[in-house]
Amino acid sequence: MNRLAPVVFLVGIMAQSCTAGQPQAPTGMPDVGIPAEGMNSEVRVITPDGWNTYEINDRVALEVEVIGSEHVIFPSDFGARVFANVDDQWVEVSLLPPARPRQGQFLLSPSHGDPFERGEAIVYPILEESDRPVLIRVFVIGNIYQDGQTTDTRVAAYADVTLRP
Repeated sequence: MNRLAPVVFLVGIMAQSCTAGQPQAPTGMPDVGIPAEGMNSEVRVITPDGWNTYEINDRVALEVEVIGSEHVIFPSDFGARVFANVDDQWVEVSLLPPARPRQGQFLLSPSHGDPFERGEAIVYPILEESDRPVLIRVFVIGNIYQDGQTTDTRVAAYADVTLRP
């Protein structure tokens, strides 16, 4: 008799129960004007747990890091765009403007793992009230910066975030 069978079965049940009720990402990528294969290759965005409540209609704080070898320049709002999973489709949602809008642009250097070489952004997605969790995909979009000039090469990163009622 295999003694591991009950353990494997139990782990399988636990894994299924942990994901029950969590929205799944639709196939495909929202169109933000950058090819999907270029996403998350030069820039990374995360939503740190300690910075977020993950509740619907609360802010979503982002940490932005350049993981490629080039500097990246971002607009004052980090080019943030937010899409919600609505009926298995990505639908862009409006964002509340920040109470104190930032001015200018942000130039981020490749971090090489240095936590002081990262940027922070906050988005306020406007979502309808829901009694179920809502999956959103948050993008930041910037341009490669070389030789003191902003290039036409756009880069982006996204993070999927589940917001709870």
